[in-house]
Amino acid sequence: MPRRPVPPARGLLPRAAFTTACTAAFTVACTAGPTAAAAFADDRDDRIRALERLVHDQTAEQARLREEVEAMKRDRADGPTDRNALRDAVDSLLREVPSEDGVAVGDARRRAALRSGPDVGSSLDFGGYFSTRFLNSELPGKKPSFVDMRFVLQTRAEISRAVRFDGELELEHGGVSDETDGEVKVEYAQITLSDSECFGFKAGSLLTPWGRFNQQHDDPLNELSSRPTVSRFVHGAVMAGPGVGAEGVLAASDDLSLNYDVVLTNGLADTFSSGDGIREARTLWEDDDNHDKTVFGRFGAVPQVGFVDSLDVGASFAWGRLGEKADDAMRGYGLDVAARSGAWEFKGEWAHLGVDRRNAAPPIDALGRLGPVRGLGGSYGQVVYRIREAWVKGLPFAEESASVGLVARYDAVDTNDRIRGAAPEDDERAFTLGVNYRPTTKTVIKFEVRFAESEFPGDDGSRRDLVVLEFATYF
Repeated sequence: MPRRPVPPARGLLPRAAFTTACTAAFTVACTAGPTAAAAFADDRDDRIRALERLVHDQTAEQARLREEVEAMKRDRADGPTDRNALRDAVDSLLREVPSEDGVAVGDARRRAALRSGPDVGSSLDFGGYFSTRFLNSELPGKKPSFVDMRFVLQTRAEISRAVRFDGELELEHGGVSDETDGEVKVEYAQITLSDSECFGFKAGSLLTPWGRFNQQHDDPLNELSSRPTVSRFVHGAVMAGPGVGAEGVLAASDDLSLNYDVVLTNGLADTFSSGDGIREARTLWEDDDNHDKTVFGRFGAVPQVGFVDSLDVGASFAWGRLGEKADDAMRGYGLDVAARSGAWEFKGEWAHLGVDRRNAAPPIDALGRLGPVRGLGGSYGQVVYRIREAWVKGLPFAEESASVGLVARYDAVDTNDRIRGAAPEDDERAFTLGVNYRPTTKTVIKFEVRFAESEFPGDDGSRRDLVVLEFATYF
């Protein structure tokens, strides 16, 4: 989004100079008689009108900037796809908001930090999100239940002009205690060193740039409660691991920006399965199991085209080796797209992950046991029709940014490409219909019905439908 610079406050004097000028003018007026007094009054009136016009223009400009921030929150297809893109964009807009002295607020803050030294003027922000839901699954043995989903704490610290820390601590299903068997984990924690938008070096527990959804998985962001199956079983959402990486945004032209995110990590354990896909292979947190490392990356492009309001396309890859002897080469490739045109929004991804195993074991041995997974993949496509008519703002709890979304998504996943129906999750196809209500951009109430079945024999394969009601919000 091209930045619109704020016009300088022309015709205004600093306060001290203005006071002096007024005093001098008053003295002259007293000695020069009625004619000079009238001229002074006219000049004063002109200045007042000029000040009123300036205040009016700046108020309108700030209102426009606020609307752009709200639009960016709604329209996630714009801009870079990392989770910090929105915050960076808001900071960029903030730099355009004029302060009382006519200096942009963001510029004033940066100048104050520079005057105070590189390690002074840092900031620390806290936030996060929460989600809970009611789920009624048709799977055998499942009962309608309220589910405590996620309580996530997020933090960002601007340590200096070029150093930043970002982290997220996640508690799932009530955490871990004698009464609960949930999960408490560091979702990501990283230090970023960056002097410009073009390049930033990062280190720590990094979110893996393997697919788009993996980096945009927050529950309040998503239109449906259930996550795409390709994102869960092939991309491993949410997958992170210790390592180093680089990211940046490049302005190729006025109509095209490019972004990249590449990380080097320990990689994956060789524990792929037909039932869980890549999930049990995430990630080697303490020790690598071989001497090789795995690289994940995503390259994106955000062009401005005439036939849609916004478009974001990307390509992902994963290269590494598996096993203690690093005998088996792993290669993964993926494509993703997000677009918006008026009230219509679209998202979709495709991915395939293959393992070139030196020991080519059969898919099923003589005892009927499954051999190691050699390939998995999947895709999804999702369409949303966003309603922002006047009647929506009359709904309960609605703010000015309130909207209603009508959602449809098709999912397909293959967790073992050598066998049909190797597990209940293998070769599943699903169609989901949903409606969600966002009383604000930060809060969403979702309702969905998911119709699904897989190639696995019996009820576990044929009875996979579910109904979900979810509440999620940022804070």
